[in-house]
Amino acid sequence: MKILIARHATTDWNLERRIQGQRDIPLNDRGRAVAAQLAEKVAVRGITLIVCSDLCRAVETAEIVAARTGARIRRDPRLRESCFGSLEGMTYEEIDRIPGAWSRDSLDFDFRKFGGECSIGVDLRQSECFDEIRVRESHERPLVIGHGRSLFTKLSSLFGTPTPIPPQGEFLEIDI
Repeated sequence: MKILIARHATTDWNLERRIQGQRDIPLNDRGRAVAAQLAEKVAVRGITLIVCSDLCRAVETAEIVAARTGARIRRDPRLRESCFGSLEGMTYEEIDRIPGAWSRDSLDFDFRKFGGECSIGVDLRQSECFDEIRVRESHERPLVIGHGRSLFTKLSSLFGTPTPIPPQGEFLEIDI
C-alpha cells in the first residue's frame, strides 16, 4: 500500500529552533501558507484520508489540506512527536550544552531520564498506527501528517537506515 508522509507546517518554535515535543504549539502565519502549499501538491495525488497526530500543529495542517482535497481527517495520538520530557521548550543550542542529552542525527535516543520517551517506544507506537492504516484503511489513499523526530524514527526503522523526512510543505511517498 502506498501512503504519503508529511511533517506538520511551521510554528514559531520551529523558527526559534525550540524543541516542541508533545507541547501543543499552533501553526504561525507562515505555517498556514506552507500547509496551503502542501495541499496544492497533494491535491493531484487523490488522497481520501488524512491520518494526523492529535497535536494542534498537525491537526491544523491536516485541516488546511482537507479543505483543498476533500479528504476526511482521522486524528491519532500514536503519531505524536517524541516526548522530550523536561527538554521541551529548550532551544537546540541549550540542549547541546547538556552532556549526553542527545545526538540530533542518531537513530537511537533515550529521553526517559528527562521524563520523555526512547526511540524504541516511539517506533512501536508509530508502527501500530501504520499497521492499522495498512490493514483497516487499505481502500483509502492516505496522507500521514506527523512530526520531525518521530517520523525520522519511523522511516529510519522502516528502511533500516537514517532516512530524512521531507521538509515542511513537502511529502514523501512510501510503501507500507
